[in-house]
Amino acid sequence: MRWKPAGRFALGFIQFSLAGGNEKRSLFGRQSLDAAGDENALLFTYRQQSGFEKLKKSVEETLAIRWPNIPPGSHPSGPLAVIGGLQSLERLLENGTLTHEEFAVLKPRLLGLLPAGTPDPTH
Repeated sequence: MRWKPAGRFALGFIQFSLAGGNEKRSLFGRQSLDAAGDENALLFTYRQQSGFEKLKKSVEETLAIRWPNIPPGSHPSGPLAVIGGLQSLERLLENGTLTHEEFAVLKPRLLGLLPAGTPDPTH
């Protein structure tokens, strides 16, 4: 996840990295402009920023639960995220937090093998 706060005259954004995504870094001064064309980014104004800060905090808290041993702001993307996610799922299964049925649903979702909209057994 990338975050750029909004200024009085510049848009801010929150941008999500997805496993297997094709990412490129923006040049200095072009971050908001490039984020505007990215389907995984949301832009916001200075007035909207407090709501997006709450979203950012919620995402960071969720990532900390799923990958507890990784410092905030350095969560992996791409294949490393999948490997880390699988290891986390296996730990949760081993310690009894997840049932075998929940594991069987979450593992294919993590690997990108299930369509979105498949029921989530953890809710």
